[in-house]
Amino acid sequence: MVVKKSMTVEEFSEFSGCSVWTVRKKCKKGELPAMKAGKRWKVLAQEYVDRQLAKE
Repeated sequence: MVVKKSMTVEEFSEFSGCSVWTVRKKCKKGELPAMKAGKRWKVLAQEYVDRQLAKE
């Protein structure tokens, strides 16, 4: 699976099937690997996928 290294909240929402609101909430709580770039969140999508694969 090829995944972009980082995604906007909107891109990750579409990728994961979660709502934009849920993705933002998980970023703020630290439940997703993410960083804040100015006022916007960037989800570290590759790190998320790696973590999910490690759980299996």
